[in-house]
Amino acid sequence: MISGSHGHVSHLQAAGQPITLSCDGEYFGENERRARRYKTNIPAVLNCEGCIPIDAVVLDVCATGCRLAVTGPLSVGSSVALVVGGVPQLSASVRWSHKEAAGLAFNPPPPSGVFEKLLDY
Repeated sequence: MISGSHGHVSHLQAAGQPITLSCDGEYFGENERRARRYKTNIPAVLNCEGCIPIDAVVLDVCATGCRLAVTGPLSVGSSVALVVGGVPQLSASVRWSHKEAAGLAFNPPPPSGVFEKLLDY
C-alpha cells in the first residue's frame, strides 16, 4: 500500500509493515535541469533483474526522468523498470540514490502520450 501528499510524506508497506518516508523536496542536480519537473504523487513499483519488486512513489517527473521515494538506497547505474498502473512500463537507470529517495533517467524518454498520462495520474 502506498499513499502520500505531493512528495512530502509517503507511506509504504513492506512485508506487511508500514514504513513512513519523509522527503525534504531536495534532489541532486536541481540547478542543472534541462526539462521542467512536475510534482506528482504516483504509486509505482520498480523492477530490476535479480531483485524483488520495490514499492515507490513518484514525487516529481519530467520528460527525461523522475524522483522517487523508496524504502532504501538503490544501486547507482543499475537498470530498472518503472511500473505505474495504466502506463506502459518505463525503462530507466538509477542516476542517484540518497537515503530514501532516488533519481531515475528514462532510457529512452517516454513518448509524449505516455508522459501526459503520468501528469494526469
